[in-house]
Amino acid sequence: MISNLRIDAEGIQASFEEFCCQLFRRAPEVPARSRPRRIRGAGGDGGVEATWTFQNEKVWGLQAKFFSKLGASEKGQLTESVRQAAANYRSLERYTICLPFNLTGRKGAKAGKPKSGEHEKLSAWIDEWKAELAQAGRSVEFELWDETDLLGRLAAADPSGGLTRYWFHGEALSDTWFNQRLIEAKAQAGQRYSPELAVATPLDDALQAFGRSEPWINRIENLRDRFSDKLDWWRRTSDRRLESFSVLPTELSEKANALLATAEPIEDDLGLAAESPEVLSSPSFRTAVRSTIDSGSALQPILREALLKKYGPSADTPGFRQLRAEYHVDFPMAPLDHLIELLGVLKEVEQLAFQPEGQLPASTAMLLRGEAGIGKTHGIVDGAVRRSEQGLRSVVLFGEDFAAADPWHSIFGKLGFGTAEGRDSILDALNAVGEATGFPLVIFIDALNETQPDRRNWQQWLPPMLEQIKPRPFLKLCVSCRDIYLREVIPPSLELPTIVHNGFLGREYEAQFSSLVIPPPAPPAQGPSAIP
Repeated sequence: MISNLRIDAEGIQASFEEFCCQLFRRAPEVPARSRPRRIRGAGGDGGVEATWTFQNEKVWGLQAKFFSKLGASEKGQLTESVRQAAANYRSLERYTICLPFNLTGRKGAKAGKPKSGEHEKLSAWIDEWKAELAQAGRSVEFELWDETDLLGRLAAADPSGGLTRYWFHGEALSDTWFNQRLIEAKAQAGQRYSPELAVATPLDDALQAFGRSEPWINRIENLRDRFSDKLDWWRRTSDRRLESFSVLPTELSEKANALLATAEPIEDDLGLAAESPEVLSSPSFRTAVRSTIDSGSALQPILREALLKKYGPSADTPGFRQLRAEYHVDFPMAPLDHLIELLGVLKEVEQLAFQPEGQLPASTAMLLRGEAGIGKTHGIVDGAVRRSEQGLRSVVLFGEDFAAADPWHSIFGKLGFGTAEGRDSILDALNAVGEATGFPLVIFIDALNETQPDRRNWQQWLPPMLEQIKPRPFLKLCVSCRDIYLREVIPPSLELPTIVHNGFLGREYEAQFSSLVIPPPAPPAQGPSAIP
């Protein structure tokens, strides 16, 4: 049956790796509060495709190889993977090898001496790896997931049949299938979507955050690096490692260290945010950000006054800084400058902690609101197009598509699934699609207010829909509604991160000229020249 596995654009090896990793993520024996991680990249997996890190920081790693036999070449590849995994994960205690076939056992041979099969061959390799690791003082347990094990784990992890649907019914939910759904959404949007208006707006940034896309991850990592850089300068200032160039007034050391103590947990949380975005909206993160800004803002005028008292009233000027740097090779105002720079980056961190953008990455759903004709439909369809260009998956529906008593029936009917397959099966299949890309699949429903005959049905539909999506970490829902209908459509008790769309406000010039088509130059006049 593994031979019928869906093949993605990167080939059967990549598909097999992802299939095994999805089963690995659902392994029932994993203890609570363990952390999963998927490692992607051809030739760059470091000996594992995925890991579980337990509370005691011990690591369980998985390696998948789409082999058809076990020979010298296969042994070499597996040995290299084992060595890389052991080198990269010093706490590795368990290592699972996935193969797409069942290994052969001993076979009869002449003179009554049985011939070793693939089981014995792999066991011998494992003994060699264990002996090599033992010489380095390491102990790792090895196990095999062959075809029988993999299919057994699939059956146990897939009561709805959704995973099986995705992995072994290749025509549905393929790249071509999603591209066709996007073409249909563009057609249905009609004049409300203008592909020539390729201008990024704050909505685009919000959708990138909501989908935890690569640009959002890059932004978070860039912010983390800049914060760490400014914090490190302040750390060196507060512990007086820069005394030869600048000196923090001694009487302020206690305040400087107190600021450092509140800032360091922020650095730790920013380091976790790309993989665990929920830290950005946690009470502890928000408290640390607010406390650090408050203490830093309070320290700034005190520090400035102390430095002016020491170096004179003109010390806080560009001329004084340049003079000291060129003629004295020191930077007496550096403590103040480092504090100001740290506070500047902290203001960006504050936006993440207290504005919707920081809540979106960990949220199951989001609401887009705005006035009529402001461009909500364009923003949603354009967001789906941008996601498609990044290799991410979306489906776009419209409020006018919903007429059935159950909204999922309307969704599945519009997507061509029918209702006989079951809600959980289809949702699990869509979740597997997102998981295979490494990013959530987003279901967009534009203009809830256009649902007929009664838009108020969404007040009963939305809460259970969100509960049905929540257990599926690679599935999200984004809905939009016109401002004047919000009270009719959105349940008052439902708290959703909300983005107010203002169209191209502030980007009018780019929007106007992004769609400007400059005609080609006119052909030269024919005939005799008019110039004598």
